[in-house]
Amino acid sequence: MTPFVTNGHLLLNPLESISNYDKTQVQKSLYRLSSVVVHFGSHSYGHFITYRRKPTTLAKSNSRAKLNLLEVEGSSKINGNSEWYLVSDEEVQKVELDEALNANPYLLFYEKVY
Repeated sequence: MTPFVTNGHLLLNPLESISNYDKTQVQKSLYRLSSVVVHFGSHSYGHFITYRRKPTTLAKSNSRAKLNLLEVEGSSKINGNSEWYLVSDEEVQKVELDEALNANPYLLFYEKVY
């Protein structure tokens, strides 16, 4: 995300990035889909529902090592086969991943794995 955020000092030259970051220092990150927000209706009325991945815990201090361990073990928590839920007002129900992936998203949320 470094190219898209600043360290508090903005560059005002329109031909340059708004922040000066060293591209050689940028670490690669892995993100995974955590929520899909869907809107039914029109711009003046409607209803929102959310498909949400069941949260998993990876310790921040050692997340890269744990991720490698999970990938070696073939964990479904990393490869996308984890549990998904439909959340709508007062109702929560377990759904298949395909239902969330085939929804017409209004907004997507990702979580940083490492």
